[in-house]
Amino acid sequence: MNSAATDELYDLAILGGGPGGYAAALRAGTLDLKTALIETKRLGGLCLNEGCIPSKALLYVADILEETRKAESHGRPQVVSVGLSEEEARRRGLEIEVGCYSLGGNSQALIAGESRGLVKLVSEPGGRLLGVHIIGPRATEIVSEAMVAVSWEASAQDLGELIHPHPTFSEAIGEAAMALVGKPLHAPARRRGRAA
Repeated sequence: MNSAATDELYDLAILGGGPGGYAAALRAGTLDLKTALIETKRLGGLCLNEGCIPSKALLYVADILEETRKAESHGRPQVVSVGLSEEEARRRGLEIEVGCYSLGGNSQALIAGESRGLVKLVSEPGGRLLGVHIIGPRATEIVSEAMVAVSWEASAQDLGELIHPHPTFSEAIGEAAMALVGKPLHAPARRRGRAA
């Protein structure tokens, strides 16, 4: 163990990096708590390395086979859009911020081998969401959260503070929101500044 790591002070220590520990660490991050995630063996714990995630991967393959049989009628990739696009907001002269999150950082997308795609949020600076756009697998299944957020005039901060199940495609919406407010958790997130 690195002695420098043991000398640091943390606001919160979480024992175990499985789904519960991971969700707790995500929530702590949204609260700006300096958090240590402690695991005895390999990061990700039993769930990631031996248990539920490999099982989910096998179950997911069965889902993919079924979806592949119907792919012609569903379309690939799936594309959904709620609210204003970045271009429409600019045409209306609105000042906006844009946050994007690549599915390349989404655990479920990586498990499924479908990490091509993104979630894009269009927002008033520090304010309400104006639009949410999703391209990728399961887009039509996760759009409901975006519809509620836009219609209820939620902010990216509101959306980023929600706990999303892990591993799921829906986490990408929360990740895009966290990127937009300057708190990305995974490297593929990016934020573009204000535009008028």
